Amino acid sequence: MNDYIDINAGKMLNGVKTKEDIRDELIVKIGYGHLVKAELNEQNDFSIWRLATTC
Repeated sequence: MNDYIDINAGKMLNGVKTKEDIRDELIVKIGYGHLVKAELNEQNDFSIWRLATTC
């Protein structure tokens, strides 16, 4: 699963890091140009579901 998940929630569950720490680390990595797992795996199938019609 490490090939698909960007964060290690175990550190948060064990009390080693807060969710804010993990979030900030991920933001810094992305800011430095590291690709997220979806990009590395070429997962380009993002779509937005519409619940109602739009004009």
